[in-house]
Order: sequence, then C-alpha cells, then structure tokens
Amino acid sequence: FRSLAEVKIAEALDRAGVLFFPNATARLTTAEGRTNQTPHFLVCSDGKLGILVVNREEDEVETDRLLQSQGILIIHHYPVTECTEESDRVVLEF
Repeated sequence: FRSLAEVKIAEALDRAGVLFFPNATARLTTAEGRTNQTPHFLVCSDGKLGILVVNREEDEVETDRLLQSQGILIIHHYPVTECTEESDRVVLEF
C-alpha cells in the first residue's frame, strides 16, 4: 500500500468481507495508445465491480472516463482524511 489511508481502507474492506484487489493494474486504450492505470482498489461485491479511489487528483478525471467506457460505472473518490479516520464509514458508503 502506498499510504496509511490505503492501509485503513484495506483493513475496512477486510472487515466488510468483500473481494478486492489493491493497486490492480488496468491496461487501457487512449487516444495516445495503450497505457497502464493503477486504481487504488478494485472492489467486487454483489456481482458489481467498482473502484474506490483515495484522494482525487485532477488527472484522474480522464482515467475515470476511460474505465467507465469499459463498463466500470462505479468510481468513487474519497479524501485521505476520511479514509484514514473513517475507513469503515467510507467502505460502507461505497
């Protein structure tokens, strides 16, 4: 994990008992060609795939669009502070 916030979210996902892939690399086609993106958490629950992102960055807007175009429609971003201090609530909300 790359930060304490990611550790806290992983622990909360473990407590929730859901399948998740931390820092899974996705291979996407962009206007510039093929590229790798590494979402913080790919979460599988109740037959749905979603991405939980710790701390939104401006350059992630385009990544969100690319992932959504591939069928991952649930992408939520949460601030580091919330992920660190309220990880169980963040996971439950997600």
